Amino acid sequence: MRVFARGLLVFAGLEVTFAPNAAWATESYPVMIEYGVVAKMRDGTTLRADVYRPEAEDPFPVLLERTPYDKRTSAKFAVKAATRGYMVVVQDVRGRYSSDGEWYPFRNESNDGYDTVEWAAALPHSNGKVGMFGGSYVGATQMLTAIAHPPHLTGVCPVVTASNYHEGWTYQGGAFEQWFNESWTSGLAQDTFSRSVVEKHNCAKRNLEASAH
Repeated sequence: MRVFARGLLVFAGLEVTFAPNAAWATESYPVMIEYGVVAKMRDGTTLRADVYRPEAEDPFPVLLERTPYDKRTSAKFAVKAATRGYMVVVQDVRGRYSSDGEWYPFRNESNDGYDTVEWAAALPHSNGKVGMFGGSYVGATQMLTAIAHPPHLTGVCPVVTASNYHEGWTYQGGAFEQWFNESWTSGLAQDTFSRSVVEKHNCAKRNLEASAH
C-alpha cells in the first residue's frame, strides 16, 4: 500500500481532490479556535480535540490529526491551515493528555479513528470531507483508521511511519528494536506518570470526602 501527497491526497490508488476552491486558496481568513471539544467514542470514552476553523459561514474540508504527543504542539500549523480555508481538528488519542481512557499503543486506533472521522465530518461548518495527516505514530493512527473504512474519510497523508509493526520499525529483522522502543516510550512516560499522580490524588480526595460523610 503506497500513500503519498502531490497536491492531492492519494490512498490505495484512489485519487481524490481535497483542496479548497480557488476563492478559498487566495483568501486569508481570521481563525476561530475551540479548545477541548468533546467526542464520544462507541464505548462511551471521551476524547478531546482543539478545533481551528475559518471565521466564516461556508462549509470547509476537515484536516484531522490524532496524536499521542499533545494536541497543543500542532497549534501553529493548525492556525496556518485554517487561514487558508481548512477546518483543522487536532485530537489527543485515548489515554493521552486531555483525553480519557487508557492508552495502549495501536489497540484502539481503528475504532477511535473511525468514530472521530465521522464525528469530525458532522461538525458545524464541516463540508463532510475529512483528510488525515501527520507522521510517526500519527501516521499509524491514519493507517489504522483507513482500514476501518469510515465513509467520510477522503484521504490520508502519513509520513515517516510504517504499516508493518513487526519489521522495519519496532522490529528489525525479527529482533525487538530495544533502543528505539525504549527511547520512544521514555518520551511518552511523563504524561503517563502525570496522569497516574493526578488519578491517585483524585482517588484519595474522593475517599476522604466519602469518609467525612
